[in-house]
Order: sequence, then C-alpha cells, then structure tokens
Amino acid sequence: NGEISIIRSFFSFCEERGYIGIVPIINNPMEYKSRSGSNRGCPSIEQYRRLVTEMRVRCNRTKHEKSFVRGGVVVQPTLSMMNRVANERLRTWILLLAATGIRVQEARQLRWSMIKKYERKGCSVPYFTLIDVPQSIAKAKYKGRRTGREVFSFDGNVTYDRLMNRWRPLCSTPHEDGLLFPSPRNPEVAFDFVTPFKRLLKTMRGGAMLYDEEEGLPLSSYSLRHFYITMRIKNGVPLVAIAKNAGHTVTTLERTYNRILARDMVEHLANTAVNRLEREIRTEHTDEI
Repeated sequence: NGEISIIRSFFSFCEERGYIGIVPIINNPMEYKSRSGSNRGCPSIEQYRRLVTEMRVRCNRTKHEKSFVRGGVVVQPTLSMMNRVANERLRTWILLLAATGIRVQEARQLRWSMIKKYERKGCSVPYFTLIDVPQSIAKAKYKGRRTGREVFSFDGNVTYDRLMNRWRPLCSTPHEDGLLFPSPRNPEVAFDFVTPFKRLLKTMRGGAMLYDEEEGLPLSSYSLRHFYITMRIKNGVPLVAIAKNAGHTVTTLERTYNRILARDMVEHLANTAVNRLEREIRTEHTDEI
C-alpha cells in the first residue's frame, strides 16, 4: 500500500507538470492463481538462441556425413539418413512453434494443404506463412464450441521456405493430404515430439537446459508457445492480434500473462514520464544559463 501511494503521488506530480495527460489507475495487484500451463517455463532469448544453434549443428553434422558406393551406386548410410530426417523434423517443428505460437496438439495434426503463402502488397515483408487451422484440429473454443482460425508467422516467409525446401523433400508424406510431421513407422499417425524435445534439452552442448532463467520453471515443448506470446507482448504487438493468432481470448491472454503485461506497462509509463521530466529539467536549466 505504501508503494502504491508513492506511485500515485509520482503520477499526480507528472500530471500537474504536464508530463502525462492522465493519471493511470493503480490498484493492488491481482492474486495470481496458477492455471494449467502457467507453471511451464518460458525460455529467454539467449536460451532460444542456444536451442536453435544446437539444432543447426546437429543437422549440419548429419548432412555432411560421408556416403559410400555399393555396386556403382552412391548410398547414404541408413543410420545417418535416419538421424538427418529426425533432426530436420525436430528443428522444423521448433522453429514453427516459436514463429507461429500454434499449440503442440494442433501442430501434430497439421497437413501440407493447410500451409500457404500469404501475400500482402505495400508491406515491408510482402510474404507471410499462413496456417489454416480447421475446426477439426483446433483446440480454441468460442462460446463452448471449437472454432478454426488462421495463424500467421511473424518471421515473414522463412517458415514457409523451410517447410517447402528443406523438410518436405525429406518427409515421408509430401502430398497435399499428408501429415506435416508423420510418424516414421506409420505415415497416418502424427509424430510425438514430447520425448525427443526433452532428450534435446538434456543433451545440449554446454550443459542441459531444463529450466528458464527468469523464474526457474521447467521447460517443455509447450514453452515454445509461451516464448512466442511473451516475445510478441514485449515487442508491442496488439493483444487482439496476439490472441487471434494464438487462439486465445484477450481476457485469457491478460489473465495468463498478467505479470508480463503489468511489468511492461509500469516500465513504459515510468520511462516515458522520466524521459519527459529529464527533458523539462534540461530545458529549464538551459533557460537559466
């Protein structure tokens, strides 16, 4: 309560001096109740960079392994080819979730016909990866019913190019109705990434990466979705756009990521007020001189 009174006095002073137009409403923080998924960690930028670098090294290592000649035919080692497919599949899946924020369960059921390239004229990045998530696999609900949605990638057409040029030639079901990530044993069954992703976190070069750096929460495959939403919030993307892409309501998004939103709002308001205060003091001091 004492901190709230000081903050209110600070903003009232800023309003009187004309640094801000209106005093924000500041109340006691909401009691945060853990929800399913909120106890999962969110990797930092450095941790995500480690993850991407690790997968790049593994893919390049299996890609450049030497083949051998049998009967005048160049043959790739069976184990090397299997490892290459497994590494490319996991790498593509990680980049897809981090760039689109799609749910893990939804990503497992994606098919090639749902991946498109969206063109928008007059934009600095004219192409975007568009994922058409149908009602049959969507986990998002509106008024108690499942509803489909369109998911855009925030990395331009990088995701689309990677899917089409790198992963599709290695995929066992490259046709339009085939699964995006099929199981190697049965192409009609979706691949489960939970165990391979956990194994990756435990066997990374430079030490295991099992917890996030900020709160010490355990990392999982769902953490890639948290990373996507957290980065979009910190980059100032409107909550409506984030909620629509992630398949959330704005209310659910605010409740789940309340701590991030509150911290960013206070920092933004304080920095804006302080910067104006510094400029005003600097101007007054210059006038006096």
